[in-house]
Amino acid sequence: MLVEVLSDPTVSSTHQVGGLVERAGHPDTGGIVRVAGTDLVLVDDPEALPRDIDVGLDFSAAGSGTAFARAMARRHAALLVGVTGLPAGDLLALREIGKKTPVLVAANTALGVLCLSELAATARRMLGNNYDVEVFEMHHRHKKDAPSGTALTLARRLESTGLHAAADRNGQRQDGEIGISAARGGEVVGVHTIYFLGPNDQLELTHRANSRKAFAEGAVKMAALLRAKAPGYYEINDLLR
Repeated sequence: MLVEVLSDPTVSSTHQVGGLVERAGHPDTGGIVRVAGTDLVLVDDPEALPRDIDVGLDFSAAGSGTAFARAMARRHAALLVGVTGLPAGDLLALREIGKKTPVLVAANTALGVLCLSELAATARRMLGNNYDVEVFEMHHRHKKDAPSGTALTLARRLESTGLHAAADRNGQRQDGEIGISAARGGEVVGVHTIYFLGPNDQLELTHRANSRKAFAEGAVKMAALLRAKAPGYYEINDLLR
């Protein structure tokens, strides 16, 4: 989807794809991918990418992007990582790389999810402690992590309002906790709902991703903003507020 978005004439007029990299040993390595009228060779070594890249986008898998990140740092290129479930060692490495170049780790790059996060924080402030808060997410049956990185990020945003997350509830809910639950099935792209459950009414805020193109469009916008930043370790709110 990212390649498709970058091939859009309205996007390719301002952004150019410098190279494409896959994991080592990927069967498509060496093949040709056409992006915005340009044929690019798919490589499996990030050091084979051009030296003049401005920003790198990593949508690989947890535990496999460190070499790419370091290759971007050596090029003084900004780095956007859209991978969830990153091991602690990878996060530590990315923070170190952020001392040399701007780094953004985003659990979800859909702009609608950022809007959901802000709306939820506003609702929490307005509704107060009389409303219980639950975060629910649903994804396709192939997703490896649960709850999703986006659900955890939304919960962390709400923790800043005085709540605490409880992904593994056992028994009756406690005061001030955010319950987090997940469902897996079919080919659901992604649904995130935040419930505010009061004694007399309830409020539901939902984001539904109908296509992975939503993530790609947001990633391109964020990459452009990240490129203009000084070295540092950033969150989405730092770019879009």
